[in-house]
Amino acid sequence: MFLLTLVLLLHLLAEGSSQYVPNVPISEKEQSEYIVNLINEMRAKVANGDISTSYGPLPSSLHMFQLESSNDMIILAQLNAYECVNFNYTSGASINFYSLYETPSDNLNNITVINLALANWMEVILNTNFDSQLTYTNQGLQEFANMMYYKSTKAGCAYQECNQPAPAVAVVACVFNSAPEIGKPIYPATAGVTGCNNDGDCSSVLNGTKCGPQGLCGYSFTTTTKVHSTASTAPVTTPATEKATSGK
Repeated sequence: MFLLTLVLLLHLLAEGSSQYVPNVPISEKEQSEYIVNLINEMRAKVANGDISTSYGPLPSSLHMFQLESSNDMIILAQLNAYECVNFNYTSGASINFYSLYETPSDNLNNITVINLALANWMEVILNTNFDSQLTYTNQGLQEFANMMYYKSTKAGCAYQECNQPAPAVAVVACVFNSAPEIGKPIYPATAGVTGCNNDGDCSSVLNGTKCGPQGLCGYSFTTTTKVHSTASTAPVTTPATEKATSGK
C-alpha cells in the first residue's frame, strides 16, 4: 500500500504543478528540471512535516534547501544513465539510480518510470524508525538520504531507455552536489515548524541564502512570501489504492 500511496502522491504533485506531457520530446534540461521540481516538492513536504511513516510524521526542519537543476549535474546523470548501466561517476557528489525492466505489454512511459523511481527512493522511510536527529544510520537509507540531504543545492537528472541487450530497460539517474555522511543527520529536525521562517534560518547554514515561499532555503525565488502548509500528515490513500493492495 505504501508504495502505491507514494506513486499516487507523486502523480498528484505532477498534475498540480508541472507542465509536462508524456511522450512529447523535450530537451534533456527540461526533463531534468521536471524531475528536480518533483524532488523539491517532496523536500518541501519533509521540511513542513507533511510526510508520514508507520512511526508517525517525519520531523519538520528550518534548514532544508531548494535544489536547482544544474548543467554539470545533468551531465553526470547522463554519464551514469548511458547504456542504462550505473557507472557511479559522481565526482564527489551523490547519485540515485533506478532501473526498471519492461516487457512490450507494460507500455510504460517516462512519467510512470520517473514516478516509480522517486517512490522507490522514498519507500524505505515508511518503515524506518528514525531517531530524533534523523541520523543516517545505514546504507539502506542511501537513496532517501541522498535525495533529502539538506545542504544539497544543485541536482541533475536523466532518463534513458535501452532495448539492447534484451530485455528492455528504462533508468532514471539523479546526481546531487553533496552527500550525506553515515552517522550524521540527513537534515536538522525542528519540531512544529513549516520549513524556514526567515532568511536567518537559511543564511546561518549557507551564507547569502533566503527563505522561500514553500519553506525551503535557496539563493533566488520569484517571491519570498511564505505559503503556510495546510496538508495533512496522513498518507494519501484512495479506494483504488486500497483495492489494489488488498487484492479484493
